[in-house]
Amino acid sequence: MRIGRWGNTISTSELFIRLVCLEKAGRSFVKKTQKLLALIWETSRIYQGVNNIRSRLAALRRGQSGFWEALDRRWGKIVEAGIILTIALMPVLNSWGVLLFLVLILKIIRLPERKLPDIGLFFFWLALMISAVMSLGVGGTRRLVMVTVWLLTAYLAGGAFTVNFSRKIIRWLLVSGLIWILIGLGQQEAGVSTPYGWLEQGQNLLITVRSFSVFGNPNIYGLYLLSIIIFALSELAGEELEERFFLGLILILAVISLYYTYSRTAWILGLVGVSIWFSKRIFSDKFLYGWIVGLGLWCLSGFKTRFFNPAGFFEGTFWLRVRIWQNMLKILTDFWLWGSGPGSFTEVYQSYLSPTGLTGHGHQIFLQLWLESGIFSLLAFIRVIVKNIAGLISFSNTARAVALVILVFLIFGFLETWWVHEFSGGYFWLLIGLLQSLRTGRTD
Repeated sequence: MRIGRWGNTISTSELFIRLVCLEKAGRSFVKKTQKLLALIWETSRIYQGVNNIRSRLAALRRGQSGFWEALDRRWGKIVEAGIILTIALMPVLNSWGVLLFLVLILKIIRLPERKLPDIGLFFFWLALMISAVMSLGVGGTRRLVMVTVWLLTAYLAGGAFTVNFSRKIIRWLLVSGLIWILIGLGQQEAGVSTPYGWLEQGQNLLITVRSFSVFGNPNIYGLYLLSIIIFALSELAGEELEERFFLGLILILAVISLYYTYSRTAWILGLVGVSIWFSKRIFSDKFLYGWIVGLGLWCLSGFKTRFFNPAGFFEGTFWLRVRIWQNMLKILTDFWLWGSGPGSFTEVYQSYLSPTGLTGHGHQIFLQLWLESGIFSLLAFIRVIVKNIAGLISFSNTARAVALVILVFLIFGFLETWWVHEFSGGYFWLLIGLLQSLRTGRTD
C-alpha cells in the first residue's frame, strides 16, 4: 500500500520507519535536554546555596538532636493537626498562605534526611517569572504571588510529609467532604436559584437548581466531588466494617451530589475514572450490575436535559467554548513566545474584537497558560505533570488514587480553566505535593 505525499508516494512501511525514527530522535532530544538542564541547575549558585543551607541545618540538627527531638515531640503533632484542619476547611478558608506557613514549620522541625526533590516545580516557576517580566516588566511578577504560594506548598509538602501523614490528610478530606456534600444537598432541598448563565436556553424550565455547595460554581464543585469519589474508592479496600460503612455513605452521597451539579464534564469524567479504577474487573459478572445502574442513570430527566439541549445542539455552551478557543488561537500568533502576562486573559481577549462577547477565562487551561505565560511555561508545566505521573500503574493504591485525581483535573482542564478559582488551583498543586510525598515512601 502506498500513501500520497506532496505529489509523490511512500509505502506504509517507509512511513512507519520514519515515524519510529522521529519518535527515537524526539526521545533522545528530551533526554539530552533534561541532562543539560540538570547540569545547569546543579552548577548554579542557587542549587549550591540551597545545598549549603541544607547541609548547615543538618549539621545543626545533629549537634543538637535532643533539642529538635523535644521540639518535634511537643509541637510536631500540633503543627500536623493545624495542617490537616487548614486543608479540610480550605474550601471556605482559602488560606493557602497559612497552609504554606504551617508546612514550612513542619519542614524546619523535622528536616527529613533525603535528597532534594525534583526541580521541575522550580523550573516551572522560573519560566512563569521570566515570561511575566518579558511581557509586563518586573511589575508583572506581582501577579504570580498566589501561584508562588501554591508551588512552594507543593514543593515543601513533597519533602516534609510522610506516607502515613499524606494518607491521614486524604481521610480528613473525606470527612470534611461530607460536610460540603450535605450543604450542597441542602441547596437542592431549599431550592436555591441557579444564577444566569449556568444553564443553556430552555434548560432552566426543566432544571431548577444546580448545586455548588461552598464552591460558588457547580463545575468546580463537580470536579471536587470527583476527587472525593476516587479517594473514597481507594480507601474502601481493607478497612474495618464501620469505616467501610462510613466511606460507603460518603461515596453514595457524593454520587448523588454529582448528579445535582448537572455538570456534563464531571459526569463523563466520573464514568471514565471509575472505569479506569475497576479496569481489571470491568467485564466481570459483578461489575455487570454497575453497568446496569449506569445505563439506568441515563433515563433520568437531568441527563437528557443537559445532553440534549432544547435550543439545539449548536447553541450550547460547548460551541461557545469552541469559538473562544478559536479566538485564543488567533490571539496566540501575537503572544506565543512570552505570553501576554499572567492574569491578562480578559483584557487581551476583549481588546481583540471577539464575536463571542465578554468571557472571564478561556475555558481551557493549556491554551490560557500558553496565552498568558508563553510556550516555555506550557512546556515546563507539561514536564511537571509527566514527571509526576510517570509509572502510574506501579504506584501504591493511595498514590494511584491521587495521580488519577490529577489526571481528572487535567482532562477537565480541556473544557474549564479551573485554576482561576482560588480553591481548585491550590488544591491541584497540593495534590502534586501529596503525590510526591507518597512516591518517596518516607515513613519516619
